[in-house]
Amino acid sequence: MFLPHVVISFSLRALYADSGVYLRLLYSVPWNFCSKLSRLVTMTDTIIITGANSSLAIPTVDYLLKHRPESTLLLTVRDASDHDVNSNTLRAVFAKYPQARVSIRELDLGHLSSVHDFSRTIAAEIEKRSLPRLSAIIATAYYWNLVRPSS
Repeated sequence: MFLPHVVISFSLRALYADSGVYLRLLYSVPWNFCSKLSRLVTMTDTIIITGANSSLAIPTVDYLLKHRPESTLLLTVRDASDHDVNSNTLRAVFAKYPQARVSIRELDLGHLSSVHDFSRTIAAEIEKRSLPRLSAIIATAYYWNLVRPSS
């Protein structure tokens, strides 16, 4: 029995990041393999959302949990305690999706040392494969001080 084939293209960054060289690989696979491949690819990603308990991010989290249930969401907030009303609202959103892979982490973008610690931790978790590969960062957090420099 003959199965039609589909050409799948992958772009890979060359080992030397500064060179800007990309490699393109072409594979010919049976057409029914494509649906299996797309499930495999989408199951292995992490999406980081900064400022995840903000009014802009909460509907984004709800949308991703509904339409990308295979993704791991790593949600960052300044205050992850139970006393923070916004973080509790965020928890209520992902409580509607009991199978969701969600993690809330504290991150204050106003302190560069906090950003460095967070990025090192995430890189180590991805390297150890305790987190799937990073596919997106949705930046909804910001720090804005019009009065004086932060302390």
